[in-house]
Amino acid sequence: MHDRQFDTLEETDRLITSFMKTRKWRKIVEIGQELAPTERSRYLWAWPTEQDVERIGEVLGRLEVKSIASVGCGSGLLEWIVSCAYDTITFRGIEIDEDWWSSKYAPISYIPLKFMHGSGRGLLQELTDATDGLMFCYFNNGDAFTQYVEAFKGRYVIIVGPRSDRGVHTNPLPMAPGDSFLERWQLLEHFDLGSENINCVAVYQCKKTEDQ
Repeated sequence: MHDRQFDTLEETDRLITSFMKTRKWRKIVEIGQELAPTERSRYLWAWPTEQDVERIGEVLGRLEVKSIASVGCGSGLLEWIVSCAYDTITFRGIEIDEDWWSSKYAPISYIPLKFMHGSGRGLLQELTDATDGLMFCYFNNGDAFTQYVEAFKGRYVIIVGPRSDRGVHTNPLPMAPGDSFLERWQLLEHFDLGSENINCVAVYQCKKTEDQ
């Protein structure tokens, strides 16, 4: 499908909002494939295809993952698409800059957001205790990633981002999350995401310990 430049960002916002109200997630996926790359990233760094959404749903369903906390979720559009396609899966977004996300300059947020204030330990514990999976999509803070994962008591960590050989940097990278992470987590599933041959999804499972 050829990239299409919509007349205005407002038109794109209006179409996405309209399709959200009628829960037409496939139409939103199509919009992402039609947008020019510079416009696509305004909404979502990793736009899935319909087949990608089905693959994500199949994997999460098989693993019985029903509740996911998405850290640094941005607009949360990817999360909304998956939860719309599979209504047994719910997402909660975690962000840190409440002032930005409350400002007129912020993009539309498509899922409920919770904000970390200060150390945020109480909220972090609340979210991770009642969550099956912890998700990071184009996350870029290795220290914060480690903090969240160490506090997480669930079984699965999902990382969405660029493949390691594509010259695009995130921290962590889905297929190279770091040696300390891999000491406790093992790769369970991975697959490409989107039509650009750049992004992928990696699902990690907590290794069993003597306490488990």
